[in-house]
Order: sequence, then C-alpha cells, then structure tokens
Amino acid sequence: MQSNPQPSVPPTRPSRPVYLVVALIVGWTFGIGGVMGGCGLLRFYQEPDTAVEVHEPANDGFDAYFAQQQKAAKEASAKALNDNAGRMVPLAAANVLLSALLIVACARALAAKRNAHNLALQAVAANIVYAIADYFVSAPIREAVIAAASVRPAPADMQQLDPNQLALAVTWSFRLLSAGHVFTLGLIAYALTRPKVVAFFRPDDDEPTSEES
Repeated sequence: MQSNPQPSVPPTRPSRPVYLVVALIVGWTFGIGGVMGGCGLLRFYQEPDTAVEVHEPANDGFDAYFAQQQKAAKEASAKALNDNAGRMVPLAAANVLLSALLIVACARALAAKRNAHNLALQAVAANIVYAIADYFVSAPIREAVIAAASVRPAPADMQQLDPNQLALAVTWSFRLLSAGHVFTLGLIAYALTRPKVVAFFRPDDDEPTSEES
C-alpha cells in the first residue's frame, strides 16, 4: 500500500519584534511632521505674511523681555526666509516628498507587507540625507534667528541675563534638535536591519517574492 502524502504545512511567520513597531510608529510620526512643516513653508511663500503677533504680557520683567525676543526672532526668520526663497522652496518641496515616502513606507511595514522593510530602510536613509542637507542649506535662517537673540540688551534690572548666552543657548538648541532627529532616524534604520526584522518580512526565502496586494 502506498502511503498518502502529507499535506505541506505553510511556514510559520516569526513574531513581530516590539521595537520594530515602535520604530515604525516613530518614523511615521516624523513623516507626518515633515509633510506639515514642508507644506507650511510652501504656504508661507505662496501667501507671504510677515506680520508677527506675539502676546505682550502686562507686566515688565523677564516675560516681557522674552516676548520681545520671540518677536524679534520671528521677524528675523521671516525676513531670512524671504531673502533665501531660492534655496528654501526646493528644500520644502523635497521635505514634503521624502516625508510622504516615509509615511507610505512605514505604513506598509506596519501592515506587514512582504519585503516592506527594504522600502522603509530606503525612505529612512533618504530622510537622513535630507536632514543633514537641511541643516546646512537652511543655515542663513538659523543664523538670522541666533543674531536676533543677541542684539537686544537685557533690561536694567536683569543684567545677569546676557544676550550672548541666550544666543548660545539658541545655537545649541538648533544643533541638538538636528542631531536628535538624525540620531533617531539612524536608530530606526538600525532596527530595520536586525535579523529578527528581516526574518519577519521574509519568513521563507524559498517562497515567491511577489508582494501580497
């Protein structure tokens, strides 16, 4: 008697690592923020509005000084953006496109599409390159804001507050934000290259590689 062949058992897909879900959600959030930021900048150039409205506190002192500094920084930023439209408009458009790519790639990976980690990794890498380029290309706007923070002297009763120190704090805040952005994207890229993640998106190398619809 011939024995009946045993039915083939489909390969079991490895479990999805928790850190992968966290990384993809963070990447998706970065993509949303990038699209909003890029669209906001493009809207600024489409409908220029240089009027700066800052809430002026009723009392004098630190609150009033800070409000004046905030107003000066926004005015300097608006002027610098207008003066550097030739470099900032393409940068904003690239931000929208690359951030949209990051949203789509992270969404596909969250939906567990086969080999979706490859597109996600490429999108993250492209956004890392963009973030580095953005830091250098947008330097005139950043420098205008930093300069605005150092030109206004502190009130007589606040001589311990050095405008140069305030400008230095603004400088380091820009640096830390940019470095933190790139570092976080780098962690997402690292997560996407882990063996468990690769195995999750490609549970069986012998199966056809066509994506599921």
